[in-house]
Amino acid sequence: MALHCGCGSNSTASSILAEKKLLFVGGLHRSGTTPFTRFLGSSSQVSIFCNTGAIEDEGQFLQDVFPVDAKWGGPGRFALDPNAHLTEAAVVSAETTRARLISQWAPYWDLSKSILTEKTPAHIVQSRFLQTLFPEAYFVFLLRHPIPTSLATAKWTGAYVSQLFTHYVHAVRIMSEDLCHLRRARVVYYEHLVSKPAEVAAILSEFLGEPLSCDTSIISSGRSRRYFRAFWSGNYHLKGRPIWKRFAKRLFQAACAPLLAAKYEPSFRKLGYSCFSPEPGVALDPSGRWLRMPV
Repeated sequence: MALHCGCGSNSTASSILAEKKLLFVGGLHRSGTTPFTRFLGSSSQVSIFCNTGAIEDEGQFLQDVFPVDAKWGGPGRFALDPNAHLTEAAVVSAETTRARLISQWAPYWDLSKSILTEKTPAHIVQSRFLQTLFPEAYFVFLLRHPIPTSLATAKWTGAYVSQLFTHYVHAVRIMSEDLCHLRRARVVYYEHLVSKPAEVAAILSEFLGEPLSCDTSIISSGRSRRYFRAFWSGNYHLKGRPIWKRFAKRLFQAACAPLLAAKYEPSFRKLGYSCFSPEPGVALDPSGRWLRMPV
């Protein structure tokens, strides 16, 4: 899928990129990309999009170079569309496309800061396209346990949990394969972010080559376990139903939980998670090296 675009100012884009570090944040919807980006933005060196009027201040809605994820089905679906996976082949004219994106995003950045951040969930499957346009860019991908990620997304979409599990595994597998093509990339587990925000900030400081002064109070913990309990008890997707239907659906969903776990547990374990534990089975990496996920 080749993407075409109009003109921007090559000289303006070059001058901005020559002096700044460009950081792209991606990850599935409800995986923590928004609180993570605000966490980064609390550092005096980092500029993020704020008060843009766009949904969650996502960069995808502030440009016209690449399609928004709704074109491919939106949250919980987009990665299953083969056209959503943007690679080097999607770039027609790197200079022109780069200039147009910068010209459209620049008004929302504070250009006095050294790290310019743009967040779009679908970047989890678009990183190779972006690196072709911005060879010096940095990438951070958020991963959150598939159960809270999927149940939280289901509240938006109404999709079946099994469908969201399938989408999760497929999207993260694409990300994992694409990581091998990226020069500067880091995977951050949401659970590490909420339990050890200061340590995560230190690792990112080393990764970005600048000391970050992030406000750790921005990150709140304890929100994932309720989804984990809801999954195993069947206590989700029940609002708006008559009492007897809520009771029957909860029993049915609780009965399905072990079957879903049996089906998806092998895939989740390859990605560092388990249906039987809310915490990742991957330790926080203090070295600052980016993580290559197994597939």
